[in-house]
Amino acid sequence: MGMMRKMFHPHEDEIWAQLSRELEGEFENHKGWSQDRIRVKDGEWTVTLDVHSEPGYRAEILYTRYRAPYVNTDGFRFNIYQETVFSEIAARFSHERAEAGHEDIDKLFTIKTNNTDQLKLLFDSSRLRALLAGEPSVHLFVRESDGVFAEEFPQGVDELVLEVEGEIGDIDRLKGLYVLFATVLQRLCAIGSAYEGDPHVEL
Repeated sequence: MGMMRKMFHPHEDEIWAQLSRELEGEFENHKGWSQDRIRVKDGEWTVTLDVHSEPGYRAEILYTRYRAPYVNTDGFRFNIYQETVFSEIAARFSHERAEAGHEDIDKLFTIKTNNTDQLKLLFDSSRLRALLAGEPSVHLFVRESDGVFAEEFPQGVDELVLEVEGEIGDIDRLKGLYVLFATVLQRLCAIGSAYEGDPHVEL
């Protein structure tokens, strides 16, 4: 998929290079079939931006993705998505359905979590609610270290993931999604569900 991307979307390299400079990150421009990505150091966390694919009914589906491992101090996990967009993928997560306690979020998204109290604390931020409401097509979730990443992540380290269907070529939207992602990480730290330290994981 990396080679096809370079053949049909060569301008994307320029956009990603510019984004990397503006976020003060590192743009890894791979050759051949390897996928390009951007790494941004945000405090002790490392945020990776890439494009990945999932098999679809007729063809593979591309997703623009932000992800960062972090030390999950209390095991709080959540899965936030729109029913019509990410239902099939989100159905893999077995957490209980819940509400954030804010109509603007609860109307837009289906939310599953293992800790409703922490979920409500997470969304006790008008800034976060406004950023998320402005991007209703995102899938935002915590990938568990005791799942498929059990051999890859140290004990107690999970991964925050934000993904949007399609390969986004609008640099302003890419920056806006980064701000949303970073804000969630900061909120997790503020409510005591994340430790603002290096998880010592290399993606």
